[in-house]
Amino acid sequence: MDCLHGGSFLDDEEPAFFGFDGDGFVGFELAGVLEVFDFGQYMFNTIFVAVFSTIGTLITTVLAAFAFARVQFKGRESVFAIFLMTMMIPGEMMVISNYITVASFGWIGNGQTRMQAYAAMIVPFWISV
Repeated sequence: MDCLHGGSFLDDEEPAFFGFDGDGFVGFELAGVLEVFDFGQYMFNTIFVAVFSTIGTLITTVLAAFAFARVQFKGRESVFAIFLMTMMIPGEMMVISNYITVASFGWIGNGQTRMQAYAAMIVPFWISV
């Protein structure tokens, strides 16, 4: 079943494609979905997390780049090599460790506030490049 078909086509012997069957247009179910879910809030959440994740990542990477380029400190090359190695790790590999970190901060679970939920989605990406 999809948004272009109602449940009536499930017993048909010949499938209907793209919302049309032999008699014309088949019922459109998307309007019902838009009434049930608050897609405006979903879009706000997505944009909020994307913007603040990008800003945080830009700030941390610019400061790290400045430190590696201009500041002389002992072990700079070793730290830079470790930094480059962490960039080679796919982001999917960090999901569990990010979850454990965020859970230890108490930002997920029952009773979390909206700001804790946003922080749980944003902060782990500030330090990943």
